[in-house]
Amino acid sequence: MSDWMHGDERDLQRLPAMACGLYRTGLALEGSSPVADKRLVYLHDHRPDEWPTVHLPTELELGRWDFGQGIDVLNAGFLLALEPLPPEGWYVLRQAVAASADQSAELPARSLVALGYNRRGEAILTPAQFGAREVRFGEAGLRFEGADLFDQLEPVNFEVPEDAARRVLH
Repeated sequence: MSDWMHGDERDLQRLPAMACGLYRTGLALEGSSPVADKRLVYLHDHRPDEWPTVHLPTELELGRWDFGQGIDVLNAGFLLALEPLPPEGWYVLRQAVAASADQSAELPARSLVALGYNRRGEAILTPAQFGAREVRFGEAGLRFEGADLFDQLEPVNFEVPEDAARRVLH
């Protein structure tokens, strides 16, 4: 990190806007609305028109988080420490992956999974369950660690209609 990263508004003006989406915090954000380190957040960044904001998860519904009110981010170092995360949704595994050591489970290659996150921004994969005429995803998934997991996720190549206004913050 450069010496100019003091966290004030001038530092933010030097940084380009970041892609809006899911991130895991790499530093705590101090202030009147603190955000802890290692937390799932949604970043909304449309600089130079407005300050970037992070939104904390509030409610989990059908494997996807809803996010609350935005918290202004005036700290360039906090933004630079954010770890981008793939969107919640459906993926196919390129290779077999092992769950966190405390769960001792493995999902085979070509598995259809739903990717979600816990509040700590850790990946949760829920494998599909196939019935005679349906595909379902259970209520609980398996926790995975490490960014290399994301390299094994291939987005499914079909779309499912969804209420876009409910999922997009801008």
